[in-house]
Amino acid sequence: MLLPVLLNNTNIAGLKYSVSPLNSPTDKDFVNVTAKDLEQNLQDFLQLTSVLSPQAHSKEEEKDNDDEYDDDDDDEISRKTGLPTLQKSQSLVYIRVLKPGIFRLEQVWDIAHNEARVIQPSEVVVVPCPQVAFVDVRKQTDRDSVWCSGQDNNLDLLISVTGTPPLSLRWLKTINGKRDQYLVEGIEGDYRLSLSKEDHKGLQLARRNFEPQTVEIPLSISLNEPGTHLYALEEIVDGQGNSVSVGADPAAGRLDVVSKTKTTRSFVVLGRPVVSFKSCNLQNPKPLLIGSYSDLELTTKDLDKFDAPWEVAIRYKPPQESIGGSNMYSNLKPWKEVLKTPGEKKNLTIRANAPGEYIITGIKGKVRIPGIYWFS
Repeated sequence: MLLPVLLNNTNIAGLKYSVSPLNSPTDKDFVNVTAKDLEQNLQDFLQLTSVLSPQAHSKEEEKDNDDEYDDDDDDEISRKTGLPTLQKSQSLVYIRVLKPGIFRLEQVWDIAHNEARVIQPSEVVVVPCPQVAFVDVRKQTDRDSVWCSGQDNNLDLLISVTGTPPLSLRWLKTINGKRDQYLVEGIEGDYRLSLSKEDHKGLQLARRNFEPQTVEIPLSISLNEPGTHLYALEEIVDGQGNSVSVGADPAAGRLDVVSKTKTTRSFVVLGRPVVSFKSCNLQNPKPLLIGSYSDLELTTKDLDKFDAPWEVAIRYKPPQESIGGSNMYSNLKPWKEVLKTPGEKKNLTIRANAPGEYIITGIKGKVRIPGIYWFS
């Protein structure tokens, strides 16, 4: 990056600055920058911004002996560069920064070898961009992203944030399209101050330790409500005011897609499926003529398309009636059968050709979660 240095009434020939590690402000390395280096940095700045720099603008105005600036041009430069509009006596040069640190302007001299007065403190802290991501507590499979309502639906997610504290995190929760946003502020680990003795007006200064920290934040969520649950990280802001918008996976939140990225976690929660015989129960049995058959229709509800197709388990139990001590239905044997719905169709029909009890013992979908998918 390029750090701007504001000059006033100075035809600069070179400068010196110091750089200190973020965690040790008293340790300094000194760097001399020549006029040639400053010119190259200026060209790099112009190439990056693709607009006329305030310094070049000022020199052109002086060349034209124009007493007034074009306010519209200045406004355009300020808008694109974020720099203030310069006065005629002011100009900018740029220092190239290749790594984080605490940068302090030490000396500036002009072409006549006169040293310019450096207004103190002239210091800027450059820190790494903050980062945020979900962390895998354990290896998560696609099945772990599909839950059934009624199981132990409390889940702990872990968020890792890195940057100069204190950090702030924006995240959102969306359940079936209902969106809620949250802000967590003041995130930091061990907060430290380092004392450094500086010859600045004879004072002992307390200096912050700007070293980035990594803090892990637990997030407990509940997956009880059937539907699609989305948790997405939106923005991380560090203690220096630097913000990074991380955005969300565009596929997250779709009913047929579960998401697991660095910044999103989504889950599908399936409701309890219900199945029963239609127009038939123990109090109102279905009539069956001898030598004939009867169709028993099964009806379902609360089925989620995400869970299709479904399997319905049926058990047949012959009558226990007897005549003269012998079972009159001894030729009938009990049986079990599993019927599968065709595709996303939810209704089934059983052909009953013998008297007795036809019992639904359970229903399950394609999602196999032990202890959850069978319901009597």
